[in-house]
Amino acid sequence: MTVYSVETKPASLFRRLGALCYDSLLLLGVLFIAAIPLTFFALETREDVWVENFIRAYLIAVCFIYFGWFWGHGGQTLGMRAWKLHLIRDDGGKLGWSHFAKRFLTAWVTLGFGNLTILFSNKKHALQDTLSSSVLVYRPSVNNNR
Repeated sequence: MTVYSVETKPASLFRRLGALCYDSLLLLGVLFIAAIPLTFFALETREDVWVENFIRAYLIAVCFIYFGWFWGHGGQTLGMRAWKLHLIRDDGGKLGWSHFAKRFLTAWVTLGFGNLTILFSNKKHALQDTLSSSVLVYRPSVNNNR
């Protein structure tokens, strides 16, 4: 059962995609900074499969930490804040890293196309919402300057 307040409603596909584009640009900058130490690491090692896999895993972990940290500290990434979106748990409880991991992995595996399930869902939930027991909501009247 999803708990919504009076001024809260499920986020639309348009708003989700807007926040995703905004966060993608910010994340690109974060990944650029995070990749600086990798250039020194990659220059000193030969091109092995384990090095390539390590680099991929490292960059995916940076992405997960980016989203997880913001979701855990206020329920909003910077892109979500700009689009007035907020991540909450279905039952109104506190979100944890297990919710973040399920949400992130679902979005990653589906390449973001899990958002399209909003078009077919009565509750207007995306696939990552359902699998992580959380929901992205639109709160137009929330003061985002906390």
